[in-house]
Amino acid sequence: MDFFYSKVDAASPVVEASLKELEQSMGHDNLQLNSHDFFTDEGRRKAQLLKVTKVPAVVIGGKTLLENPTKNQIFDGVNVMLAPKVESTKADFMKEPSLGVVTQALATKP
Repeated sequence: MDFFYSKVDAASPVVEASLKELEQSMGHDNLQLNSHDFFTDEGRRKAQLLKVTKVPAVVIGGKTLLENPTKNQIFDGVNVMLAPKVESTKADFMKEPSLGVVTQALATKP
């Protein structure tokens, strides 16, 4: 997770506090949090790579960009990234030839 902040806006400390709370609840070993000062050369380079144009901003998993997020938006974004991906597949039923007599008997009305 990447956090982009500035030292001059009032919202960055609020988002930073939410991120620290998330880090405490998940455990430091389970959450990699990288902080970047938006107004440094390194911070601007990283921001360009991740298409960040405003601060404060949080990028989750290198994909999900949240600008000036609330604590709930951050927590929800992390939960979405951690949720297992389940894809539905079309069921493909095949008729077993040896069951022909059974299915024919079931389909026949008395």
